[in-house]
Amino acid sequence: MSHLLQRRVPLANPWIAAFLYWQGMPVSEIARPIRRTERTVRLSLAHNHERNLA
Repeated sequence: MSHLLQRRVPLANPWIAAFLYWQGMPVSEIARPIRRTERTVRLSLAHNHERNLA
């Protein structure tokens, strides 16, 4: 049964980044509190945007 479960707990970083961006916070300020690079935040936001358009 344990082989069917995820090995890690998923983090809410993409959701937090999208929420902060929605509130008008710049990408550089979003990256610091969630401990991700600006590039990772931009890619996550772009991925969320593409998923919402589909």
